[in-house]
Amino acid sequence: MFDVTRTLLSWGVPFNTLQPIADPRTLWASPPMPMYFNQVPLGLGIVEHKHKFTLDDYKAYVAKRDEIITSFQGRAALLRGGLLWRLARDSYADDSEVCKGPSGFAMRDNHRVLGDWDYVDDDLSLHQEDVICGVYRVQPESANAGPSGTAYCSWWPTAWTWSQSGMTLDYWSAGNERFFVNHRRAILEGTMQPKTAQEWRRTLSPRKVAKTNVVENARQLASRALPAAR
Repeated sequence: MFDVTRTLLSWGVPFNTLQPIADPRTLWASPPMPMYFNQVPLGLGIVEHKHKFTLDDYKAYVAKRDEIITSFQGRAALLRGGLLWRLARDSYADDSEVCKGPSGFAMRDNHRVLGDWDYVDDDLSLHQEDVICGVYRVQPESANAGPSGTAYCSWWPTAWTWSQSGMTLDYWSAGNERFFVNHRRAILEGTMQPKTAQEWRRTLSPRKVAKTNVVENARQLASRALPAAR
């Protein structure tokens, strides 16, 4: 089982490590969740309209992100696969913790019922997802703007935007890695600012991404499959 788990982790494949609980009453005997788990999803907080982000802003984001990733919630990010997996991978590299199964915190606030059994596993709150992806709430330019004027920007696409984009596959592809490395390099060189959701949708549009990724992804899969078949 550990070999299967490590293989899934190495590919960035989303999966779960569900643990059955015979008596649901034991769910409430588990440790209380940290306060940040149930926070309102404001991500990294509020910034002024047209705020000019600097490398210090990015470093502050990375510090906040790693607070979550290096906690027990790091394994939850790895289980999600895709971009959340990749962002967590650099700071949470201990696969053995993932292989051990759900943490004690999973038993309180993340369970599902299948038949006559309750199952639990670690998961991320929306607030944690937003912090990991570097999401800011942008203060409206007009003081009279209503709720419809709320806007967001982020260093990386949100988990939802990524899942709806042309980058989403059942594994982390060579094209995904190229995007990740190039985007991070642009941030560190000071040539990339956080994007709005609309900007991310345009950047990651299925038609735009598919043209560059199809051949490279096929080669990646072939290179992994052929040696195993020898």
